[in-house]
Amino acid sequence: MSQENVEIVRQFYFEPSLNLAAAVEDEDFVRKRLASLRPLADEGFEAVFDPALASAFGDFSPARPGLGGLNDAWLEWLSTWESYYIEPHDFVVVDSERVLVTNTVRGRSKGAQVEVEIEAGSAWTVRDGKAVRVEQFFDLERAKEAAGLRE
Repeated sequence: MSQENVEIVRQFYFEPSLNLAAAVEDEDFVRKRLASLRPLADEGFEAVFDPALASAFGDFSPARPGLGGLNDAWLEWLSTWESYYIEPHDFVVVDSERVLVTNTVRGRSKGAQVEVEIEAGSAWTVRDGKAVRVEQFFDLERAKEAAGLRE
């Protein structure tokens, strides 16, 4: 079951060469992407974003219910970027329900044109063949801890 969970989680990720900030300008892309993920997510799916975002953006809510919540959070986040790429590296089986994804995030902000590149990660929970929760962090160590990995 663990490898099946990895394959479910893998489908939530984009091609590393896709500029997400530009892609979300296309409403058809967003609609099709959301529709393609529906069969992979539990009805009670929840996305939780790094609390550092809430402090950096003031009104950015870190917990978002449903795929619609995940979609809305990404649209809100990506609106501040000129370019934004996520390159997943490893999909690590933690246990029968948990998968850790390590990735590199890089982008250029709008306005200030600040370039960033960070090692990040996401802790996923998959139960009965459906994604039920994702916790996304801009700090890889915090993602590992959330996934249940201690170093």
